[in-house]
Amino acid sequence: MDPDGREQSYLYDILGINEEQREALKLLGPIGILRARAIVDERLEAAQKYAHERRLGPPVDNEADAYRHFTWNVKNVEVFGVEKAKTIADNHEKYSAEGFGGSRRSLMDLWNNSVGRQLAALFPGVSEESLWEAAVNAGVVVLTPDDPRLDEWSSSSEWQGEVSMTEEQKRAVEKHLEQSGGGGDESCE
Repeated sequence: MDPDGREQSYLYDILGINEEQREALKLLGPIGILRARAIVDERLEAAQKYAHERRLGPPVDNEADAYRHFTWNVKNVEVFGVEKAKTIADNHEKYSAEGFGGSRRSLMDLWNNSVGRQLAALFPGVSEESLWEAAVNAGVVVLTPDDPRLDEWSSSSEWQGEVSMTEEQKRAVEKHLEQSGGGGDESCE
């Protein structure tokens, strides 16, 4: 019996499990955390490919980084649901060097995480790629930490790390999906 959790904490330390991973383990369990890790690796590989194809450099603070965060959240919604996807992404930012919303790069990540989750919930079954293309086309993602929308958003009194998409923006995404044929039940691979 370990009522104060010291034995478990000691085991985490021996295994090299950091705070973010501990939170994910509590939320998802051991099998879920393995699936979450596979999604992280899959989305990082896809972002590296995306960056290479577009000659963007490493996927850090650029369009490829936005793509990675957006598609990571779309996939997490598909696998774990909106609430768990939000917790996973928020914990990732919370335990990052900058802290939750503590830098422009963190704000960019939070923005794209939020938009990815919202669109995944609005358009279930649509692939990450199709949703990304529609989101870029509709101008609802942030492609650089210098985007001025981050200033107004982060200083809002209602700010909780969630983007409030307008009905017009949602319709623009839906219209692009319809026009591109990406609005159906597609494989997310």
